[in-house]
Formats: sequence, C-alpha cells, structure tokens
Amino acid sequence: MHQKCNVSLRAYGPRSSPAPKRTYLRHHLGAGPFKVNFVTDYNTLYEQEPDALGAPYAPLHAGIRQHVSDESRFLDIGCGQGRDALTLARLGHHVVGMDYAPAGIKAMQDSATAEGLSVKGVVGDLTEWTTSEMFDVLLCDRTLHMLPKQAHRDVLARLIPQISPKGFVFLVDEPSNMTGLKAVLTASNRHPVVLRKTKGDYFVQLDQNESDS
Repeated sequence: MHQKCNVSLRAYGPRSSPAPKRTYLRHHLGAGPFKVNFVTDYNTLYEQEPDALGAPYAPLHAGIRQHVSDESRFLDIGCGQGRDALTLARLGHHVVGMDYAPAGIKAMQDSATAEGLSVKGVVGDLTEWTTSEMFDVLLCDRTLHMLPKQAHRDVLARLIPQISPKGFVFLVDEPSNMTGLKAVLTASNRHPVVLRKTKGDYFVQLDQNESDS
C-alpha cells in the first residue's frame, strides 16, 4: 500500500519555483500518493537537471550580506547542488555543504573546483551526522522540514554548539515547524537576538557558547 508523501513542493525550490520542478515531481515521483526515497529521487533530479532548485532565496542572502562579516565560515545543511553554498563562496566565504544526495554534492564540488571556490562537500545523513568543526554561520534553507519533527529539532540542537560566539543561524522552513525550531534556539542558552522573523524565516545571532554561559 502506498503511503502519502508529506514533502512539500517547496522542498525542491524557492517559493517561486518554476513549472519544470512540478513537472518533474509528477512524471518521476507519480501524480498521486507515492513513496519517496530521498537519496534516489534527489540524485535523479540533480543528475537530470542543473540548478534544479532554482535561484537563491533573495531575503536569505540579503540578510547574510547585511549581518555576516567577510570570509566567514558557513555550514550549509541540505545544500543540494550548492545553490546557496556556491553563491556564498563567490562572495569570499568558506563553506562546508552537506547533503544526503551524492549527485548534489558532486555537482557542487565540480562547480567549486572549476571556479576555485572555498567549498567542501560532505555526503551524510543529517539525523546521524556530527562535526567537530566550528562555524560562524549555520544555514538551513528548506531542509529541516523534510525530517520528522523530533528529528529536525534534534539536528538543530546538535549543531548549535558548533556555532562560534556571536555567530548566526539562518532558518528558512515551513511555518508549521517554526515554533519548535525557535524553542530549540531559546533552550540552547545562547540568547538568540532576532534579526528577521516571518512565517517561514527566522534569522538570529547567538551569544556565547553554551558552556560559557
């Protein structure tokens, strides 16, 4: 029996996603209820369509340009083909991009190598992946909502300690998830200062490391 997929079309592109993305979903994933294997289906999408997720989300990058210093270290989770990571690296930032789909990481790394950009791609499962590296910015652009609710909160809580003092978290996600994600940031004792808050955007600057509070 098929299970109904709970993945929003927005997972595959910005709010103004063009029609080809919807066509892809109908033809490759089915018109009705369907099962989704994220690795297989995202690999297929990334292999068949360059720049599959469309243009970067303008308010996200405007916020980054306004608040983040030059040559900062970014962790971009769910980076896909590098829509955000490559854009940031072209501005001189250093980016680690991680994603579950190897085809996305390969496309991003190939572009970064060709342009001489400071981008490192990592293939991994967000629900298990950890890092000892420290970053100035955590970027979550329409990624966490594809995980079960408790899992996306756990992922965020696990990564917050890897953000440096006075670092930033830029969240773009489904409005229905924002209350839980905000609660994780509040509970971290990093005293988040809100820079932008809309139904689906939550950009904050963090205070000291939790261990220093």
